[in-house]
Amino acid sequence: MLRKTYGKMVYELRPSVDWHKGKAVEWLMEQFSKNSSEDIFPVYIGDDVTDEDAFAIMGGLGGVGIIVSETARETSARYGLRNPAEVVQFLEHFIGDDRAESTHASSVGDFAPIRAAPAQMSRSASATTINAREFVS
Repeated sequence: MLRKTYGKMVYELRPSVDWHKGKAVEWLMEQFSKNSSEDIFPVYIGDDVTDEDAFAIMGGLGGVGIIVSETARETSARYGLRNPAEVVQFLEHFIGDDRAESTHASSVGDFAPIRAAPAQMSRSASATTINAREFVS
């Protein structure tokens, strides 16, 4: 059986078992751990209420969740970026991309492991907006 969940402009069909994006991230981290002895700093970037399960487990995995939203809302994400263009700036900083700034993000909501915790991000009890421009300097 499948169950229907609602998101921002999307319906998700999920199996009628205890499985959600947070469980998927946990499973991916287990797979990475089996195949690598490196420490991995997991980062989950999402823009929808359907990403909240993943945001909620990120701290327990030693990582962070980042919400992409122009408006403040209740979230389990620790940090926030305002729009997909800021996501691109943030990610390009970590991959060392020297090309001109991209005009769109193609996969907001995807799981991305980063090898070290970024020094520019400080943890707090509520979501903190990251100034993406600080990462591009």
